[in-house]
Amino acid sequence: MSAPTVRGIGVDVASVPRVGALAERYADDVLGHVFTDRELRAAGSGARRARRLAVCFAAKEAAGKALACRLADMPWTDVESIQRGPRLSVALRGAAERRGRELGVSEVLASWAVWDDHHVLVHVLLV
Repeated sequence: MSAPTVRGIGVDVASVPRVGALAERYADDVLGHVFTDRELRAAGSGARRARRLAVCFAAKEAAGKALACRLADMPWTDVESIQRGPRLSVALRGAAERRGRELGVSEVLASWAVWDDHHVLVHVLLV
């Protein structure tokens, strides 16, 4: 069996306090221009909300870089990320999915890390 072909790689770092401040400033209907309903529900409330949303934000940026479009020409909600403990899944929909098909993407792999409770790093690999 041959190794999968890498179709794209993207990495992004997001500031937890900065994303948290935006989440506090705007209601979910405004945040819905960037985050999906599922991402907002999964982020919940309380102390972990800012970190969860920062991971989602960084995942969108990293996916955009991996797709070589940086999300400039598509809705941010076309990339959705869900954290399950240490695992991160990223789904492409709409224009992001079409761009992935153009690149021959069959799978999206993602990982994340947090340090000092102020920054998250997300890595997205398209195969």
